[in-house]
Formats: sequence, C-alpha cells, structure tokens
Amino acid sequence: MAGKPTVMIVGAGLGGVMLAILLERLNVPYTIFEKASTVKPLGSVMGFGGGTLTVLDQLGLLDKVMKFAHPTIGMQIYGEDMTLIGDFDTRSFKDICGYNAILFARSELYDLLLSQVPPKKVLFKKKIISMEQSHHGVTIQLQDGSNHHGDILVGADGAYSTVRQSLYAQVDKKGLLPESDKEHLSTGHLCVVAMSGPLDPEKYPTVTDSVSHFQRMISVGSNHSWSTANVSGNRIAWTLVTQIETMSESKDVLSRASEWGSDGNDGMLLEYRDYRAPIGGTMGDLMDVTPKEHMSKIFFEEKLFETWHHGRTVLIGDACHKILPSSGQGAQNAIQDAVVLANCINDLVDLSPESIETAFAEYKEQRYSIVSHQIQRSRIMAKVIYGHTWHERALRYIVFNLLPKSTKDSQLHRDLSYRPQANFLPLVENKGTGFVQQQWVSRRKREKQ
Repeated sequence: MAGKPTVMIVGAGLGGVMLAILLERLNVPYTIFEKASTVKPLGSVMGFGGGTLTVLDQLGLLDKVMKFAHPTIGMQIYGEDMTLIGDFDTRSFKDICGYNAILFARSELYDLLLSQVPPKKVLFKKKIISMEQSHHGVTIQLQDGSNHHGDILVGADGAYSTVRQSLYAQVDKKGLLPESDKEHLSTGHLCVVAMSGPLDPEKYPTVTDSVSHFQRMISVGSNHSWSTANVSGNRIAWTLVTQIETMSESKDVLSRASEWGSDGNDGMLLEYRDYRAPIGGTMGDLMDVTPKEHMSKIFFEEKLFETWHHGRTVLIGDACHKILPSSGQGAQNAIQDAVVLANCINDLVDLSPESIETAFAEYKEQRYSIVSHQIQRSRIMAKVIYGHTWHERALRYIVFNLLPKSTKDSQLHRDLSYRPQANFLPLVENKGTGFVQQQWVSRRKREKQ
C-alpha cells in the first residue's frame, strides 16, 4: 500500500467492527462513529458456516468463538402437533469445509469482536448528519457540531443508512442514481427476536446440551411461525414471525412502527403466547423468563442496492444489501464485505480519488454476484420456512420430499466454496474435502504478473 488512508467508519455493527479489526491488523488509521450511546444486547440466535469461520480462524478468533458457540446438526421444521415437516441437515459441513455449522447468541459474538478494537477508536453518541467529498478527502459533520476529515468514508450504518442517504442525494444531483435505488425496502415479515434468561435444566433439559437444536414450528391455520434454539448459559433464543400478506398491510405496519417502544411487543406476544414451544411448555412460558429489554421487534426486509460507492464513500452490509435472515446470511455477508473491502484498501496504489474509486469498484465486482445469489436463496428459504400461502406450502413439500439429494448437495458445495480471507495475513488452508473458490487477485497485482 502506497501510503495509509485515514478511514472513517460510520456504524459499530458487526460489519463495521470487523472492518476495524482488519484495519487494525493493517495498521491503517481509522475511527468508528456510532450514533447509539451504548451497545444493547438485542438480537437472538446467529449461525455461521465455513464462509465466515475461515476468516475468524485466520484472525485467531475461532477458539474464542467456540467458547460460547455450539455446533448444530441443522434446523427441523414441525407442525403444531410436532409432526416433522422437513429437516435442513448441516452435519456434512465439517467434511466439506472443515468446520461444523455453529449457533450462538449474537450479543456474545458482538462483544468478542468489539473487544478486539481499542476503545479509543470507537466513539459513541456520534450521529452523522451530513458528508461532503472532494478531491482532497471526505468530511462528515456530526450532530454535536464537530467535523471529521478522512480519505475514505465507510457507511456501515444499517438498512436505513444515513451515509447512503447523503451519498445518494449527491449522486442523484449528478443524474447518476438508478431509479431502483430510490425505491423502499420490501417488507414481508414482522418478527420478535428474543433471548431468555438462564433456564432450569430440570424443566428444559435441552439447555445443557452441547449441540444446539434449532427447531421451528408453523401454524396451519394462521400466518404464524416460531422457533427456539438452545445457546450457551442455559438460555433459549426464540423468535416469532408473522407473515405480512399484502403491500397495504406492510405499509400499515410501517406506519405504526413509532408506536412500538418498550411495550410495543405486547400485542404480538399475546398472539403467540399459547402456542406449544418446540422444547416443551408454551411460548408464553419462555416469554415469562425473558427480560423485556432482551426482546425486540423487527421487520424482515430485503433490497439489493445498485450503487455501493461513489467518490471516496463506500457502503457495506445492510447499507447496500439487506438480506432476509431465513438463510442466516445477513451478518455473514457483512463480515465478508469487510474482508473484501479491507483487501481492496490494502491494494491501493495511492490515495488519489481515481485509485480509491478503482478499489471500491473491485470490491463491488467481487461481492455483488455473491450477494445477489444469497438474496435470491434467502427469498426462497423464507417461503419454505415461514410461508403460509398454498404455493409456499407446495414449495415446502417439493423441497423436503421431491428435490433430489444431488441437487441439494450441489447447492451446499457451491455455498460453502466461497470463503474470502484477508490477503495481507497468512491464509488458512482448506480443511475440508470441498472445492474452495480461488482467493481474488487485485487488478493491480494481475497486471504485474
């Protein structure tokens, strides 16, 4: 790298923090600006496979992750009477990629990653209100009146990214913003995600199991589904998912989002309270042992933006692609974005606008088709595991009963073959028997070869 850029990262989510970890290894100066005053322990269960575990292994963090993660054998889907509808089996992961599929509490992964970043480089209560770019750099203005200047601005601030909104306003003035980037995110499901407190093993024996059991149930007579998974600390991560049937219903739900607050979950919780829980008892029993501050209501939204960068500003994670959580790819793709972007920053020829634009273009070139595939896959998975319409039930039957095993295996091998690593650290060798996509070589390095 010819000179080290000063990088400003807006958003201290998983993608932003992972990028900071990688820049720390590169000794590239950076600062994270986070609008929240503190990190809240929200979210439920998360799962990773070889596509993310490889880089965590490369960074020396995998052993730490495994202290709170459990391997999993997959996800089982049941009817309300606990009749098995279908099973997504992940036991072959270890053979294919060298790593078991794992499940864990999102908050524990976040705490681990954040601990790898020097506290002085993460600034909380720093809300960005505008940004300006020039040939000489990029400047952000914060709500507290302060201004900060750098060479690169990274928008890692989520699906409703302020950085993206500011960037798009500038791009639109130049007549360069595609019409599709002006459209809203699509909403198809309303969800409560939660994490119980420690449970009594006598009542819930599953909580002491060293293997995580991810079990989902689907109601036949309503648009409801719900799930549980055991995680470390004798806890159960659980979710409630209500399918939104029409666009008008989606708009109505969005219009009432400001009414939720801390008690905004109550109506939805009541609807699910009497449902049987996969681990025994009722969902109401789990609600009663879950602190309210560990429950949050969210939308399952989706959108692939076309504009990922312009000038000295670039977007990662949900800021440029919002993926439905049905296939567990949202956080994994944010982390992969961070890895690829760090590689492109490392390959910078100089700090000119042209070099930075070239690096950002390579970042999008590497990531766009991968993300597009994951969005399509997650959309299908959502129909299979949440869907209630007749054609979604038909699709579920086909996937679990008629789809050839060879087709499923081929798709699994393809998904597990993508395992990007940091190009400035020693690479982790393939630990499985499956094919691994070749590590990307930058255009500059290709020209030198």
